[in-house]
Parts: sequence; structure tokens; C-alpha cells
Amino acid sequence: MRLSRTTGWFGLVGILLSLSQFPLYMTALPSVYDGVALGQRLFEVQTNVFTRVLIGMGLHVTLMVFGAGFSGLVRRARPDQE
Repeated sequence: MRLSRTTGWFGLVGILLSLSQFPLYMTALPSVYDGVALGQRLFEVQTNVFTRVLIGMGLHVTLMVFGAGFSGLVRRARPDQE
């Protein structure tokens, strides 16, 4: 019972992390002719990209745990198919 709950929670967290990345990709750059605004926007993009990388790393960890738990659940449900 504990394995199925842990697997389910990690699956849900993986879905939430993947959905939380989407708005971070929807950014627009200002005109290249406005130097001050472009410089400020590129500085903000650094933070945005760093946040996406951290969320992506968390997503990979949660999906690895989910995959390991799911394979354990499949093995337990059908041991003859192993």
C-alpha cells in the first residue's frame, strides 16, 4: 500500500512540475533597438532560465522515482509476466 501511494504522489508532483514549467517558456523579448529595456530583460531571462533548469531537475528526479515505483507495482501485480 505504501509503494502505491508513494508512486502516485510522485506522479502527481511530476505532473505539477511539468505544468509549472510552461509559463516560464512564454516570454517575449523587447525590441533590439531599446538597449536599456533589452539589457534588463536579458537579466530577467537569466533568472527565468535558472528556475526552469531547477524545475527540470526536480521533474527528472520525481519521474525516476515514479518509474521505479510503477515498475515495482507492475511486478507485484503480475509476477508471471516478469
